[in-house]
Amino acid sequence: MNFDQVINGVPLIFVVMGLVELVKVFGIQGKALTATSFGIGLVIGLLYQISLGMPADYTGWFGAALFGLALGLVASKVYDAIGSAMVRKVNLYEFDIEDIEEDCEEVKNSEAAG
Repeated sequence: MNFDQVINGVPLIFVVMGLVELVKVFGIQGKALTATSFGIGLVIGLLYQISLGMPADYTGWFGAALFGLALGLVASKVYDAIGSAMVRKVNLYEFDIEDIEEDCEEVKNSEAAG
């Protein structure tokens, strides 16, 4: 299953990710944001499948729901992966607070002496 669906020139996955970024503005974060991104992907994916044609039977509805679930999972996991990568990048430059405090004291002492 690929996610290269485009609606009027806009890739569907980017729409979902953009909506997730919009939701972040309202203060949703952590697991709630992951669940929200999953829900947004689910709804958008289901609506996309319905826009292609109203499912006529169980198989059609099942396929549409499965596509929505898959898009929701991709959206939430992409968000998690980006967040994890950012945390790893920030932790790469992590300093020990005691070392920083010692350096500050040394600077203060040298300024006082000079």
